[in-house]
Amino acid sequence: MKISLGLFFAIGLVCLFSGCASFSKNPPLKLGSGQDLSNPRERTDYSFNNFLAQGNEIGENLVILSFSGGGTRAGALAYGVSRCLEFVKLPSGKSLLDEVKIISSVSGGSFASAYYGLYGKDKFLADYPKDVLYQNLRAQLVRNMMRFVRWLPVMFSTDVGRSDISQIVYDNEIFHHHKFRDMPRKWPFIVINATDMTQGAPFSFIQENFNLICSDLNQVKISRAVLSSSALPGVFTPLTFKNYPKTECGYEMPAWAQQALQESPDNNLELYNWAKTLASYIDATRRPYVHAIDGGVSDNLGLTPLLYYFRTGGWDLLTPEGKLKAKRLILIVVNAKPADSNALDLKARVPKLLQVMHSASTKPLNNYTVKTAQDFTNRFKENAAAAKNYEKFSGLCDRVYPGKDDREKCYSEFEAPYGGVLKPPYPEAYLVHVQFDAIRDPALREKVSRITTDLQLKKSEVDSLIEAAKIILDSSTEFQRLMKDLNASIEAK
Repeated sequence: MKISLGLFFAIGLVCLFSGCASFSKNPPLKLGSGQDLSNPRERTDYSFNNFLAQGNEIGENLVILSFSGGGTRAGALAYGVSRCLEFVKLPSGKSLLDEVKIISSVSGGSFASAYYGLYGKDKFLADYPKDVLYQNLRAQLVRNMMRFVRWLPVMFSTDVGRSDISQIVYDNEIFHHHKFRDMPRKWPFIVINATDMTQGAPFSFIQENFNLICSDLNQVKISRAVLSSSALPGVFTPLTFKNYPKTECGYEMPAWAQQALQESPDNNLELYNWAKTLASYIDATRRPYVHAIDGGVSDNLGLTPLLYYFRTGGWDLLTPEGKLKAKRLILIVVNAKPADSNALDLKARVPKLLQVMHSASTKPLNNYTVKTAQDFTNRFKENAAAAKNYEKFSGLCDRVYPGKDDREKCYSEFEAPYGGVLKPPYPEAYLVHVQFDAIRDPALREKVSRITTDLQLKKSEVDSLIEAAKIILDSSTEFQRLMKDLNASIEAK
């Protein structure tokens, strides 16, 4: 996210007086506070499984959106894609947007996901542009920092997080002091992602993750989650969260994590690293606080948390037989990754500090973004191949092994090559990657990919990004395959 020099030095001046602290006490989670009640419909936590307990069904289509980082540019592209999905009508009369069950987001994309989750589809489609995309948030941040009276609680309070200047703007102008307890318990389930600074791992604002620190997410402001998700290192300070003793909420590490730590990392390095991250929160005396920064530092697409809950079984996505509850798994990745620029390489002059900081904090994660998207593409292809061959392989097992136990063991040999809890036969999977590189018109591709990641964009730039989303989806062969398989039509605007 691009930040002007004026804003950078204004933040620096506040930091000079306040010590750059940003700590707001997140309340502890107590036993019997809605997490472990015998009647699941009395639960109040913001967790995926509680959504299911409240009667929300997954249905035939498990549609997941991921909104990348990239300032207002990312938010505009996310809005444009959402708007297009609303015009896709299914035979049931619902739109494809109505079928979205999960939105995972980071940084600039978290403004869109949080707004959608809090206010609902209708208000998001009608008001998000004027409330957020066309607003000059950068100027509002500067104005608030220049009002000396608002510095006083920052400079002299020991609990300065509650009066953090950026959060004041987001809270007053966009999210209006709402907390996660105010988020509707109906689809879509919103996963706002920051980064645990010391672990370099995603830190998600869902109760499943807050269980790790025995804290009640219901009492956390939505603006604070969005601020954490977009806290660009070097410009915004980390946001601090209290890690409480696990005896207060009864949290225990899941069985898969305990087993992974007991085995060699070579057995499954991915699960082992995830287990190590979970273990880092267990002893609150050794790690009493967690510092959160921009979610893009760990994963600029917000895909890693999705992969984590799919692989570890943390979300109740499967039937008792281990099959996905949905008939189709549809992942739409909205990636506002900018075009590469070699402008700095045209001169011998040593790059300035801010240019170096921006490059160091964005280029590696952009490269990692490409790898993450490709990894998901490969896994979807592997699943498709396994699903195609499963009937033949299972028939072979039936012929070779007359005993049930032997047949079940034989079936397990034909699971997806990467393993996991999902059992075959696999659902039909679609991965639609919305990215600027997919725009075939060179002039338009150059135009939108050069739009900055600033908090403030021109209205014409926002409108170009919204239109670009439609152009990308219209030209996507994967999206057209999905439309055909769903027997969907495009409603006239």
